[in-house]
Amino acid sequence: MTKRIKMEVDDGKGGKFTFSFNGSLDNAQLAKFNQIVDLVKDEPQSKEIELPEGNTIFGKVCSLIETDFPLGSFTSQDMLECYRAEYNDSIPLSTIATYLTRLYDRGMLNRERTRTGWSYRKLKPIDVLNE
Repeated sequence: MTKRIKMEVDDGKGGKFTFSFNGSLDNAQLAKFNQIVDLVKDEPQSKEIELPEGNTIFGKVCSLIETDFPLGSFTSQDMLECYRAEYNDSIPLSTIATYLTRLYDRGMLNRERTRTGWSYRKLKPIDVLNE
């Protein structure tokens, strides 16, 4: 017997998304669905968010999140490796971790505890000021 599940998500702006699943669901499929729902939901901002400048380390980290990790999860170590590869520059892992924590505190990233640290996932688009 085939299982059918239908889910409807309202984005709060008049948009309605309908998802249908046929067959069995595993945790990986539910995790992907959860990522989509997180991108759709729009929570009000409690404070004004200052846009990072593109020529700063913080701005470069934000740009890498947009280009290299638009939907997937990543760790601070993943971000450090991308930063080194993209900008051919070495910075401390603690600097990357600080910037990711700031983005989490601002509601731009989701953060989950893993066995080895934190795993991050983008929740909202992160704009960068380019000069």
